[in-house]
Amino acid sequence: MPEWKEEIRQRLATLKLEPAREAEIVEELSQHLKDHYAESLARGATPEEAYRATLAELSEDETLRRELSRVEREVAPDPIVLGTNRRRNIIADIWQDLRYGARMLVKSKSVTIIAALSLAAGIGANAAIFSIVNSILLRPRPVAQPDRLVELYTNGGPTSYPAYLDFREHNEVFTGLAAYSLEQFKLGGAEQVEEVRGEIVSGNYFDVLGVRPFKGRAFLPEEDRTPGAHPVAVISHSLWLSRFNSDPDVIGKTITLNNVTLTIIGIAPLEYTGMMRGLACDVWVPAMMMPQLAPAIGLPNLTHSGNHWLTPIGRLKPGVTLEQARASFDLLVRRLREANPEDWREERGDTGEIFELSVTILPESETRIPPVVRIPVYALIASLMVIVNLVLLIACMNLANLLLARAVTRRKEIAVRLAMGANRFRLIRQLLTESALLALLAGAAGTVIALWLLTLFIAFMPPLPGGLRVALDVRLDWHVLLYTLGFSTLTGMLFGLVPALQASKADVVKALKDETSLFAGGYRQSRLRNGLVVGQLALSLLLLIGAGLTLRSLEKLRP
Repeated sequence: MPEWKEEIRQRLATLKLEPAREAEIVEELSQHLKDHYAESLARGATPEEAYRATLAELSEDETLRRELSRVEREVAPDPIVLGTNRRRNIIADIWQDLRYGARMLVKSKSVTIIAALSLAAGIGANAAIFSIVNSILLRPRPVAQPDRLVELYTNGGPTSYPAYLDFREHNEVFTGLAAYSLEQFKLGGAEQVEEVRGEIVSGNYFDVLGVRPFKGRAFLPEEDRTPGAHPVAVISHSLWLSRFNSDPDVIGKTITLNNVTLTIIGIAPLEYTGMMRGLACDVWVPAMMMPQLAPAIGLPNLTHSGNHWLTPIGRLKPGVTLEQARASFDLLVRRLREANPEDWREERGDTGEIFELSVTILPESETRIPPVVRIPVYALIASLMVIVNLVLLIACMNLANLLLARAVTRRKEIAVRLAMGANRFRLIRQLLTESALLALLAGAAGTVIALWLLTLFIAFMPPLPGGLRVALDVRLDWHVLLYTLGFSTLTGMLFGLVPALQASKADVVKALKDETSLFAGGYRQSRLRNGLVVGQLALSLLLLIGAGLTLRSLEKLRP
């Protein structure tokens, strides 16, 4: 059996490799040449013919020498100083992975663009929906110190005006307790009438919230004492722009609500659109104007303890915790119930059962969606998240398939790296770095797509019945950007893991001889890719059917 190691050392002498690295490569290639020599003998060649054929293969393998030279000289290892750790080397390795991954993405531009755009569509849809969720659920109301605000609910719903007055006068835990109720009004005279939404509020509403008017003033204490004595209103910034064309002298002018003339005393700031998240409020009117605005129910609403229509909102005193406020109100409600038991009892309409009322205090973070509509709103949000995540899953399956196909074209490169002694973990880390870079590129494109989708959503939002108008602050703040960054990185790493694991199982000898594909389990790889294609088709069909059913439902809901 000829000795091949010395021949290989002579061929690699010009590369000036490190002794340890050279020994590993010589050992690997000598085994490859021995196998080739034995195969030639098995096919009937003489020892001399087998020797010449094997030597010719080594002489002709210039590609291998160029790859070895390029990779060995690519990054010189950092010196390890005695008494220090390998952190500097780890950083150098990461920087090398990032540079090499960026070069590989640039090298295969078409695959990179297709994969990034495919993934960006799913990430953009997710970011757009999360931006809406963030606007409704996560972002605090634009008021002063929202973490100190709480809302009071009587058996999960509104409270009566007499009960609100008792709470305001006898509590010991709030610096102020206001109240509000979302109502529908007819704005304008006989010639031009439009439905708008407004809030009937207590006189200290803006003071408790810490909202300063953009122009004019808020309500005064005396405007909250005598029914019908002070016909005044605060209008929204958007109503000032649309109805009054940004008239700087609008303060002191009048508007007509439900055929009642009210004097404009202030304009709310642009960012404040009312207490109901997602719905715009165009006008605020003192609760004392209820008898004029709604004659049939106005006075009973102010005097009868059985009419529940107001939601109290309070600001905790400094140092008072939510638990202390709840304990204090339990005692207060107990005293009020003992003093006026009939006011704190109600009859259940369906069964006739008499039950006692109780008060629940919730922090501002839990009242952005009112309890009475929380379940349907959460169900709608969950449905939207499921839909966009199915779109993203399809895109990720497509990405995994593209990465698997791309790994086949890089079988020679990966085999050379393994032949040089690169361990499997190092190779997987490099491939995952490339996937992460691709995902970050898709995340950047997805952010642009999200902005475009949100712009379309706001521009083409159809008018809602009853004067309802959507008011969502869907700007991409740090919550949305951080979500998009983390989601993109996690997606790229997760769906790049399987191709990386498959690529690291290279049969070096066969790959260097270019006799077969990169993967030792080619049949398993084929089944994996076929499974991904089948999964994409199945999910696409599911989304198509769901979209058709949704469109049919919307068509039936049209008047």
